[in-house]
Amino acid sequence: MKNRLSSKKVLVVLDDVDCKVIITTKDGEVLEEHNVKWIRNVSLLTEEEAIRLFSKPAFGKDIPTQGYEKHSNEVVSYAAGLPLTVKVLGSKLCGKDERQWSHTLERLKTIPLKETLKKLELSYESLEDEHKELFLNVTCFLRGWQKDDAIRMLESCGLHAEYGLRVLEQKSLIITLNQYYGPIIDMHDHIEEMGKSIVGRGHLDKPTSVADYGFRKKLKIFWLIIRFVNEQDL
Repeated sequence: MKNRLSSKKVLVVLDDVDCKVIITTKDGEVLEEHNVKWIRNVSLLTEEEAIRLFSKPAFGKDIPTQGYEKHSNEVVSYAAGLPLTVKVLGSKLCGKDERQWSHTLERLKTIPLKETLKKLELSYESLEDEHKELFLNVTCFLRGWQKDDAIRMLESCGLHAEYGLRVLEQKSLIITLNQYYGPIIDMHDHIEEMGKSIVGRGHLDKPTSVADYGFRKKLKIFWLIIRFVNEQDL
């Protein structure tokens, strides 16, 4: 525990009766390793919470300045409840005029926010090579797939998918949504942007390295997916 948390910020809460430790982490494996019994997933911000969090660095108060309400709502919509993106954009837009706000919002439609992607990428960098490859396959092709179908597809490519997907979920890189027709794989929009950004850089710089995804393997999986879907339709 000491080694794992030595470089991290932690909040320790002590009371007069018992000693209780509150651990906040993106890595569920840390909790399992130390037999944490009560685990609560933190929800994304509501629109009201996001506006308040955004307004603090952007305007120095809890609500947007008059005339900036519409732009502020657009920022919150783009952030999709992710506190990191909300805070980064709030600081970035502080003191900017309306024209600069419009330019930033227009740019975000095609170019992801670099500061957010860089911080999100830390979770990706902590993965083993096979799990990096698994994550990028999911990012590019398998978001929204039924989990059982995705596992069969990935295992047909030689990946240890069932365990690997569990690791990705522990790292908060993917989530499982329970639908009436079965569990599906999903992820936050900005996690998807981060993955596709890594794929783009890998293809341009070193298309054959495992850590940068391997462009030939990407093509192989793409065609396997098409074949799999066609077989399902027969």
